Amino acid sequence: MKKRGNKLHPDDKAHVLSAYVYRNTRENPFRLEGGSSLAPISDRKWLEITDFAVRDNGRLNRRVKELCCTHYDEVPEWQAQIERWAKNRKIL
Repeated sequence: MKKRGNKLHPDDKAHVLSAYVYRNTRENPFRLEGGSSLAPISDRKWLEITDFAVRDNGRLNRRVKELCCTHYDEVPEWQAQIERWAKNRKIL
């Protein structure tokens, strides 16, 4: 099962925000400056566009290998930049 980060239990939200140190968000103290050509977004927005694996009770399933999937295409200000990148690599 998957659940968007903004719908997670508060303890699970706190866990993913501390565990995913490479997320490109303004509030992230570990964000790599210059590590991405995409402008940083807020933690709130990152949680809204990221699916997390959850157990039947809705809490994080920390036993899975792929715990999350971020849908970068859901950030309108990134859309054109992602499309240009994909076109240059003949992905689209």
